[in-house]
Amino acid sequence: MIAHRSPISGIDAFGDRYIATAGYDNQVILWDARTKKSLARACHDHLANQCRFSPDGTFLVSASSDYTARIWGTHDMRLRTVLCGHDDDIEMASISPDAARVATASRDHSIGIFCTTGRLQFRLSGHEADVISVEWTSNGSQLISASDDGTVRRWCACTGKLLETIDLGGVETDTIAVTSDGRIFAGND
Repeated sequence: MIAHRSPISGIDAFGDRYIATAGYDNQVILWDARTKKSLARACHDHLANQCRFSPDGTFLVSASSDYTARIWGTHDMRLRTVLCGHDDDIEMASISPDAARVATASRDHSIGIFCTTGRLQFRLSGHEADVISVEWTSNGSQLISASDDGTVRRWCACTGKLLETIDLGGVETDTIAVTSDGRIFAGND
């Protein structure tokens, strides 16, 4: 039986069909949401931190402390692409609404924007500490990032240009959510 052997650090769902979990045992496991049985697994070389399904559910991206994000085919968990270019742990990877790009948040203080083929389009710099979370706006034109530097930043996804820095008064932000109308919610532990 496929199962995690250490804490689960990330989870995502695709409708009522699939659940994916990422764990500190380096595994990314695909589950049948209805039967609650594991279907397949894939492995990173170090901790798997987060995972996220594409909007159509055909692929899954995982972020890892092995300094990569990886794209897996959902139905068989076969490796499709490795996203390289960071110099430290990747804490989160997020797929654009059109499923053509992936944004990564890294402890190297940067955000990467990759084509799903693996080509790095932009490396966004400006945060002064670990970038923990990154999300696309609903139309895919902007990225929102959160960092341990106490800021949330808004970036143009087409040019990589920094559009806005929101100072949270030094409060480290671990997670963000962006509503369809662009409002940002930030949280920490």
